[in-house]
Amino acid sequence: MELFILVSVLLLLLITILLVIRGKIISNNLVKSPMVQEEIEKISDFIADIKMQKRHYFRNSQKEAFLKDYEVLYRKFRSSSYRSLSKISVVREFREIYEKLNDLVRQWNDEYVSAEMNENDAFFNNIDGKSLDQQQRKAVIVDEDNNLVLAGAGSGKTLTISAKVKYLVKKRGVSPKDILLISFTKKSAKEMQDRVATRLEIDVEAKTFHKLGLEIISASRGIRQSSP
Repeated sequence: MELFILVSVLLLLLITILLVIRGKIISNNLVKSPMVQEEIEKISDFIADIKMQKRHYFRNSQKEAFLKDYEVLYRKFRSSSYRSLSKISVVREFREIYEKLNDLVRQWNDEYVSAEMNENDAFFNNIDGKSLDQQQRKAVIVDEDNNLVLAGAGSGKTLTISAKVKYLVKKRGVSPKDILLISFTKKSAKEMQDRVATRLEIDVEAKTFHKLGLEIISASRGIRQSSP
Protein backbone atom coordinates (compact mmCIF):
# COMPACT_ATOMS: atom_id res chain seq x y z
CA MET A 1 0.00 0.00 0.00
CA GLU A 2 2.78 2.38 0.93
CA LEU A 3 4.61 1.49 -2.29
CA PHE A 4 1.47 2.28 -4.31
CA ILE A 5 1.12 5.69 -2.66
CA LEU A 6 4.80 6.42 -3.24
CA VAL A 7 4.56 5.46 -6.91
CA SER A 8 1.42 7.57 -7.32
CA VAL A 9 3.13 10.62 -5.80
CA LEU A 10 6.17 10.16 -8.00
CA LEU A 11 3.96 9.85 -11.09
CA LEU A 12 2.10 13.04 -10.19
CA LEU A 13 5.41 14.80 -9.63
CA LEU A 14 6.73 13.57 -12.96
CA ILE A 15 3.57 14.68 -14.78
CA THR A 16 3.84 18.13 -13.17
CA ILE A 17 7.49 18.47 -14.21
CA LEU A 18 6.65 17.40 -17.76
CA LEU A 19 3.80 19.92 -17.96
CA VAL A 20 6.11 22.69 -16.73
CA ILE A 21 8.77 21.72 -19.28
CA ARG A 22 6.13 21.57 -22.00
CA GLY A 23 4.87 25.01 -21.03
CA LYS A 24 8.36 26.49 -21.17
CA ILE A 25 8.99 24.92 -24.56
CA ILE A 26 5.73 26.35 -25.90
CA SER A 27 6.51 29.74 -24.36
CA ASN A 28 10.03 29.78 -25.83
CA ASN A 29 8.74 28.78 -29.25
CA LEU A 30 6.03 31.45 -29.05
CA VAL A 31 8.50 34.16 -28.08
CA LYS A 32 10.76 33.21 -30.99
CA SER A 33 7.88 33.54 -33.43
CA PRO A 34 8.45 36.50 -35.83
CA MET A 35 4.86 37.61 -35.37
CA VAL A 36 5.15 37.66 -31.58
CA GLN A 37 8.51 39.44 -31.81
CA GLU A 38 6.85 42.14 -33.90
CA GLU A 39 4.00 42.40 -31.40
CA ILE A 40 6.43 42.75 -28.49
CA GLU A 41 8.16 45.56 -30.39
CA LYS A 42 4.77 47.31 -30.69
CA ILE A 43 4.30 46.87 -26.96
CA SER A 44 7.71 48.48 -26.37
CA ASP A 45 6.66 51.39 -28.61
CA PHE A 46 3.45 51.77 -26.57
CA ILE A 47 5.38 51.99 -23.30
CA ALA A 48 7.91 54.45 -24.75
CA ASP A 49 5.16 56.68 -26.18
CA ILE A 50 3.25 56.63 -22.89
CA LYS A 51 6.37 57.64 -20.93
CA MET A 52 7.01 60.46 -23.40
CA GLN A 53 3.44 61.73 -23.25
CA LYS A 54 3.20 61.68 -19.45
CA ARG A 55 5.88 64.39 -19.34
CA HIS A 56 3.18 66.77 -20.57
CA TYR A 57 -0.54 67.14 -19.94
CA PHE A 58 -2.17 63.90 -21.08
CA ARG A 59 -5.30 64.85 -23.03
CA ASN A 60 -8.41 62.69 -23.09
CA SER A 61 -8.23 62.32 -26.87
CA GLN A 62 -4.66 61.03 -26.59
CA LYS A 63 -5.65 58.52 -23.91
CA GLU A 64 -8.60 57.28 -25.99
CA ALA A 65 -6.34 56.93 -29.04
CA PHE A 66 -3.92 54.73 -27.07
CA LEU A 67 -6.76 52.55 -25.79
CA LYS A 68 -8.24 52.16 -29.26
CA ASP A 69 -4.98 51.60 -31.14
CA TYR A 70 -3.74 48.89 -28.77
CA GLU A 71 -7.03 47.20 -27.86
CA VAL A 72 -6.56 44.24 -30.23
CA LEU A 73 -3.01 43.70 -29.01
CA TYR A 74 -4.11 43.90 -25.38
CA ARG A 75 -6.87 41.33 -25.90
CA LYS A 76 -4.43 39.01 -27.66
CA PHE A 77 -1.93 39.12 -24.78
CA ARG A 78 -4.75 38.49 -22.33
CA SER A 79 -5.89 35.37 -24.18
CA SER A 80 -5.12 31.86 -22.95
CA SER A 81 -2.85 31.15 -25.94
CA TYR A 82 -0.58 34.05 -24.88
CA ARG A 83 -0.81 33.43 -21.14
CA SER A 84 2.68 31.96 -20.99
CA LEU A 85 4.12 35.32 -22.10
CA SER A 86 2.73 37.19 -19.10
CA LYS A 87 6.00 36.60 -17.22
CA ILE A 88 7.91 38.76 -19.71
CA SER A 89 8.46 42.11 -17.99
CA VAL A 90 7.55 44.29 -20.99
CA VAL A 91 4.33 42.31 -21.54
CA ARG A 92 3.41 42.58 -17.87
CA GLU A 93 4.10 46.33 -17.86
CA PHE A 94 2.02 46.80 -21.02
CA ARG A 95 -0.98 45.02 -19.52
CA GLU A 96 -0.74 46.90 -16.22
CA ILE A 97 -0.56 50.31 -17.93
CA TYR A 98 -3.33 49.54 -20.41
CA GLU A 99 -5.71 48.22 -17.74
CA LYS A 100 -5.12 51.20 -15.42
CA LEU A 101 -4.63 53.94 -18.02
CA ASN A 102 -7.70 55.96 -16.99
CA ASP A 103 -6.56 56.19 -13.36
CA LEU A 104 -2.91 56.66 -14.33
CA VAL A 105 -3.71 59.58 -16.62
CA ARG A 106 -5.59 61.34 -13.83
CA GLN A 107 -2.64 60.77 -11.49
CA TRP A 108 -0.05 61.93 -14.05
CA ASN A 109 -2.06 65.05 -14.91
CA ASP A 110 -2.42 65.98 -11.22
CA GLU A 111 1.33 65.58 -10.80
CA TYR A 112 1.99 67.61 -13.96
CA VAL A 113 -0.25 70.49 -12.89
CA SER A 114 1.31 70.55 -9.42
CA ALA A 115 4.83 70.54 -10.87
CA GLU A 116 3.98 73.34 -13.32
CA MET A 117 2.53 75.45 -10.53
CA ASN A 118 5.68 75.08 -8.46
CA GLU A 119 8.06 75.62 -11.36
CA ASN A 120 6.22 78.71 -12.65
CA ASP A 121 5.26 80.28 -9.35
CA ALA A 122 7.08 83.55 -10.11
CA PHE A 123 5.48 83.65 -13.56
CA PHE A 124 1.94 83.33 -12.16
CA ASN A 125 2.67 85.90 -9.47
CA ASN A 126 2.95 88.61 -12.10
CA ILE A 127 0.39 88.53 -14.89
CA ASP A 128 -0.26 92.12 -15.89
CA GLY A 129 0.93 93.12 -12.42
CA LYS A 130 -1.43 90.74 -10.63
CA SER A 131 -1.06 87.34 -9.01
CA LEU A 132 -3.28 84.40 -9.99
CA ASP A 133 -4.98 82.26 -7.35
CA GLN A 134 -4.77 78.45 -7.39
CA GLN A 135 -7.93 77.94 -9.45
CA GLN A 136 -6.80 80.45 -12.06
CA ARG A 137 -3.39 78.80 -12.28
CA LYS A 138 -4.95 75.39 -12.79
CA ALA A 139 -7.24 76.77 -15.51
CA VAL A 140 -4.18 78.13 -17.30
CA ILE A 141 -2.05 74.97 -17.03
CA VAL A 142 -4.67 72.33 -17.86
CA ASP A 143 -4.32 71.53 -21.56
CA GLU A 144 -7.39 69.37 -22.11
CA ASP A 145 -9.14 69.07 -25.49
CA ASN A 146 -11.99 71.19 -24.10
CA ASN A 147 -11.89 73.18 -20.87
CA LEU A 148 -15.05 74.48 -19.20
CA VAL A 149 -14.27 77.17 -16.64
CA LEU A 150 -17.19 78.63 -14.71
CA ALA A 151 -16.64 82.07 -13.21
CA GLY A 152 -18.83 84.89 -11.99
CA ALA A 153 -18.62 88.61 -12.64
CA GLY A 154 -15.45 90.24 -11.35
CA SER A 155 -13.75 86.91 -10.64
CA GLY A 156 -10.83 87.56 -12.98
CA LYS A 157 -11.92 85.91 -16.23
CA THR A 158 -10.08 88.33 -18.50
CA LEU A 159 -6.96 88.09 -16.33
CA THR A 160 -7.08 84.29 -16.56
CA ILE A 161 -7.46 84.43 -20.34
CA SER A 162 -4.54 86.84 -20.55
CA ALA A 163 -2.48 84.48 -18.39
CA LYS A 164 -3.43 81.54 -20.59
CA VAL A 165 -2.21 83.37 -23.69
CA LYS A 166 1.03 84.42 -22.01
CA TYR A 167 1.62 80.89 -20.68
CA LEU A 168 1.04 79.29 -24.09
CA VAL A 169 3.36 81.74 -25.85
CA LYS A 170 6.13 82.14 -23.26
CA LYS A 171 6.15 78.68 -21.66
CA ARG A 172 4.73 76.31 -24.28
CA GLY A 173 6.17 77.95 -27.39
CA VAL A 174 2.81 78.44 -29.14
CA SER A 175 2.76 81.07 -31.88
CA PRO A 176 0.37 84.00 -31.25
CA LYS A 177 -0.94 83.42 -34.79
CA ASP A 178 -2.30 80.05 -33.64
CA ILE A 179 -4.34 81.60 -30.82
CA LEU A 180 -7.84 83.00 -31.34
CA LEU A 181 -9.83 84.70 -28.57
CA ILE A 182 -13.61 84.67 -29.00
CA SER A 183 -16.25 86.62 -27.11
CA PHE A 184 -19.96 87.44 -27.43
CA THR A 185 -19.65 91.22 -27.71
CA LYS A 186 -17.39 93.58 -29.65
CA LYS A 187 -16.61 95.45 -26.45
CA SER A 188 -15.30 92.41 -24.58
CA ALA A 189 -13.41 91.16 -27.64
CA LYS A 190 -11.68 94.53 -28.01
CA GLU A 191 -10.94 94.61 -24.28
CA MET A 192 -9.28 91.20 -24.44
CA GLN A 193 -7.24 92.06 -27.51
CA ASP A 194 -6.12 95.44 -26.13
CA ARG A 195 -5.21 93.92 -22.77
CA VAL A 196 -3.13 91.11 -24.25
CA ALA A 197 -1.57 93.15 -27.05
CA THR A 198 -0.89 96.33 -25.09
CA ARG A 199 -0.08 95.14 -21.59
CA LEU A 200 1.45 91.75 -22.35
CA GLU A 201 2.84 92.77 -25.76
CA ILE A 202 1.49 89.62 -27.44
CA ASP A 203 -0.23 90.18 -30.78
CA VAL A 204 -3.26 87.86 -30.78
CA GLU A 205 -6.57 88.20 -32.56
CA ALA A 206 -9.91 88.51 -30.77
CA LYS A 207 -13.30 88.20 -32.49
CA THR A 208 -16.95 87.81 -31.68
CA PHE A 209 -18.71 84.51 -32.40
CA HIS A 210 -20.79 86.35 -34.98
CA LYS A 211 -17.80 87.72 -36.87
CA LEU A 212 -16.07 84.35 -36.89
CA GLY A 213 -19.22 82.69 -38.22
CA LEU A 214 -19.52 85.25 -41.01
CA GLU A 215 -15.90 84.74 -42.00
CA ILE A 216 -16.33 80.95 -42.15
CA ILE A 217 -19.48 81.26 -44.28
CA SER A 218 -17.83 83.80 -46.57
CA ALA A 219 -14.75 81.63 -47.03
CA SER A 220 -16.76 78.47 -47.74
CA ARG A 221 -19.19 80.12 -50.19
CA GLY A 222 -16.81 82.61 -51.69
CA ILE A 223 -19.17 85.51 -51.03
CA ARG A 224 -19.46 88.25 -48.44
CA GLN A 225 -22.25 87.62 -45.94
CA SER A 226 -23.86 90.79 -44.67
CA SER A 227 -24.74 91.19 -41.04
CA PRO A 228 -28.55 91.09 -40.37
